[in-house]
Amino acid sequence: MAVLSMVLLILGVGGILLGLGWAAMDSPSRANLKPAWVGLVLVGIGLALPLDGAAPSTTAPAAQPQEPAQAPAEQDLKLAIWPTVSTRVGFACATNLKGEPNCWGTPVAIGDESVVQFALGRKHGCALHTTGQVACWGTANTENQRLRHHRFTAIAATLETTCGLTQDDGILCWGDMLAAPPQNAQYTSLSGGANHYCALTAAGEAVCWGDNREGQTTALAGPYTAISAGHFHSCGIRTDSTAQCWGRGREGQSTPPNTRFRQISAGWSHTCGITQRGTIECWGCAGKIGTVDAPTACRPPPGAFIALSSGDLWQSCAVNPEGGATCWGGLPYEGGPQ
Repeated sequence: MAVLSMVLLILGVGGILLGLGWAAMDSPSRANLKPAWVGLVLVGIGLALPLDGAAPSTTAPAAQPQEPAQAPAEQDLKLAIWPTVSTRVGFACATNLKGEPNCWGTPVAIGDESVVQFALGRKHGCALHTTGQVACWGTANTENQRLRHHRFTAIAATLETTCGLTQDDGILCWGDMLAAPPQNAQYTSLSGGANHYCALTAAGEAVCWGDNREGQTTALAGPYTAISAGHFHSCGIRTDSTAQCWGRGREGQSTPPNTRFRQISAGWSHTCGITQRGTIECWGCAGKIGTVDAPTACRPPPGAFIALSSGDLWQSCAVNPEGGATCWGGLPYEGGPQ
């Protein structure tokens, strides 16, 4: 529109000069002044058009109140479903091949959505759904509003806290943390014990943080393919499928047998692993608390299993290839797995 205005002004001024010139040389007749009248019209139109092409400004619009900035939710994932099991004192939760949640012991609010993984603490729990969203209950449910803006690929819990492996391979934690997780690496897996966590980096190195009174966060050099944080000790599976543990070991929980494992789970004063054949082998299990005796914790059921959790007070649970769960050792759970 700015070009059109200039063209009209130039033509208008030219018409005026032409009309006035003819009138001066001949006579101020209507015919001689016609170009001047046309020029005046063109100048008027050119002046009426804004040079910047915008509509003339009128009253400024009233300022609109600004809503508080809110971080956009991360894109939903589509996590694969694989049977898992998680245990704590008084309750346990498992998932089957369809992602159907199954909890027993202390009642928990798990809903009907497909669940990829559970993370259980002393008085709280969280469920990771196939979309990467996490929903918590108990003392952690106040975090649900904040967590809905994040997507996770794995979750883990200590007695009082929860951590999640984020969509960009970082770690986000909530609860009464004893220490912050290192953020200078990309992580591939995560495990929570009583008061400490362990994670694996993309290079397979073990990184642990939190309570270290028994040396449970002083990880031995890897690389590892799997990691597990127990009550006062931690274990990993090395690249040759053998197990290695660190931390408290006077009950035998940190002295694994010369066996090749595909999964490992560090518990109270015992550790269990799923062997390459799919059977379960446990070690440690010394000690007694009140009427709770440990030896049965190292007597896993026969058969093949695909998921395992060595829990508190020598309670352990495992999931078979059909998705059924079974538990042994320690105090029996109320109700038991369905």
